[in-house]
Amino acid sequence: MPDAELGWFVETLPNGHVHAVVDTVKDGPMDNTAEFTVPPNHYFVLGDNRDNAIDSRSSAVGYVPQDKIVGRAVYFYWNGADGWFDFRLVD
Repeated sequence: MPDAELGWFVETLPNGHVHAVVDTVKDGPMDNTAEFTVPPNHYFVLGDNRDNAIDSRSSAVGYVPQDKIVGRAVYFYWNGADGWFDFRLVD
């Protein structure tokens, strides 16, 4: 699947896990971040567009305190290994 012309690459994490990524911004500010340690009673939120998301990786958002979360998840969507997808209502 890797095709550098289309922005598709294979990424290998420090633990050896390998997966495909689409990189639309070469050497963007969110490409290589420090390791994060989430404080107790906080959540790390991640946007659905790694290159262009403003999420917990950004100082504009940071970690979200538990008491600021007012809703609940309705749907669960996951893109898993070998291209399978899981989309379902959260119980």
